[in-house]
Amino acid sequence: MSVQYPVENSFDFVIVGAGAAGCVTAEKLSRHYSCLLLEAGGDDLDPAVHQNDQWFFCATKEELTWAFPTTPQAHLDSRQLNPNMGRVVGGSTSINAMYWVRGSLLDYDRWETIYHCAGWNTDRFLQAYKTIEKTEHGHDKFHGRSGHTEVRQVEPSAPFNSFAQACEQAGVPFTPDSNSDKQLGYSLLWYNVTKDWQRHSAFRAFIHPHLGRANLTVKTGANTRRVLVDSEHRAVGVEFIGSDGERRTVRARKEVILSAGSLKTPQLLMLSGIGDADHLQSVGIDPLVNLPGVGLHLQDHLVAVLMFSAKRNLPSTPEWSTWQVLGPTNLDWAQNQRADFQLQWVVRENFLPGFPKPEGHENSHVIATVVAVLHPNGKGSVKLASADPSAAPVINPNYLGDDADMVTWRAGFKLLRKLMAAPAMNDWVEGEIGDCPLGNDLENYVRKNCFSQWHPVGTCRMNSDSDFLSVVDDRCRVRGVRGLRVIDASVMPELPSGNTQAPTMAVAEIASNMVVEDHA
Repeated sequence: MSVQYPVENSFDFVIVGAGAAGCVTAEKLSRHYSCLLLEAGGDDLDPAVHQNDQWFFCATKEELTWAFPTTPQAHLDSRQLNPNMGRVVGGSTSINAMYWVRGSLLDYDRWETIYHCAGWNTDRFLQAYKTIEKTEHGHDKFHGRSGHTEVRQVEPSAPFNSFAQACEQAGVPFTPDSNSDKQLGYSLLWYNVTKDWQRHSAFRAFIHPHLGRANLTVKTGANTRRVLVDSEHRAVGVEFIGSDGERRTVRARKEVILSAGSLKTPQLLMLSGIGDADHLQSVGIDPLVNLPGVGLHLQDHLVAVLMFSAKRNLPSTPEWSTWQVLGPTNLDWAQNQRADFQLQWVVRENFLPGFPKPEGHENSHVIATVVAVLHPNGKGSVKLASADPSAAPVINPNYLGDDADMVTWRAGFKLLRKLMAAPAMNDWVEGEIGDCPLGNDLENYVRKNCFSQWHPVGTCRMNSDSDFLSVVDDRCRVRGVRGLRVIDASVMPELPSGNTQAPTMAVAEIASNMVVEDHA
């Protein structure tokens, strides 16, 4: 006989987390079924959330983020970083920099060929992107015109034209659309913003227009504590703490779907007795399903910054912060390969909080240049600190845990400095500021100054049935538990070649279609 839980209400689907994946999933499923979308955070009523130039301040606001610190990182001089995750409707899409970067289409064929995830390939992802996008830009072959998410590619600016000349002088090719079948080279960035340059978060794109839909219920201030699993290993609902502090349960007639992100989703699984049995017992939780891979394979993008003083005052508006280079470590631009590093330029009237402020330049107009390594070799973990759902998880990303990554860091910094020193940039760049060294000493600079780009993935990794550390199958179903899926960035088998916002929405588009198929 199944264990019975008292419930206050029931829905066909209970979806935990109103972030990038949860919003896409809830919109799709609520077309056909009753859905409850639970969000631990609050509404997106703070005006700063919607302003494109306020993203960094939103990303560091305690009331909008989880802000779980990592453990002291052995390879970062014992520094603790904060891979901030959104705790507000829209999740991290309500606090991030709005860069709409798909990654390389080569990324997704690897899911099928290397990780044996049937149906997860270039063609499926391309269709997903076209379905969720609404844009007037790009070619019809690669972009959608009638989806929910407004995206646009910015127009060239005066400094970009000089930057383009610098790239040509350095042999870096131009990529008209890095969200097409060609990623490598320099390009203008894409953003998920409206025509008036307001943030178009996942909540505003997928949920807000449908708040009157009878099948869709959104509950904010609902901090999920665990999934309720009966004695037949079927997920039957969730337990959560409401905004009034009261503990509640809700029943899922068909499925529970975890879309809480790569840090919270594995925590919720483990709190529910689903994870490595030895670890669960060590914190006082009785294991229900022994899944040793829960919380493992954590990967994240690290970035390091070089600052350059500007020769003139530059406004910090989107058209002045539009440039990126996606490059391979070997700088062979002709070969069809994935990008290994990403260079981005952010023009500011002053320094962003958290960025280094060299003496004498505290109030300078600056060009902040960012280097990110896209495919780090090191992997970390998310574990429980205790059986207390209110305790922060133990996050150890093992940043820079593999020295091989420094080859890519050096390639990125070398190209970055070459571009900024090019004659074409003389009208804009006064010179480099700060104390970033050259040569082998660069490694110490990166270890002391890098920070998270807030792109964690992989902690509920999708892989073949033969991989005993895979957490979900190729339809995002949690192994060993019926009626339970994970649909968020945690299922990604590896990091994409770029920011994770767009790929996470594409994952949700693909996976939610699978859910509909499975219940047809």
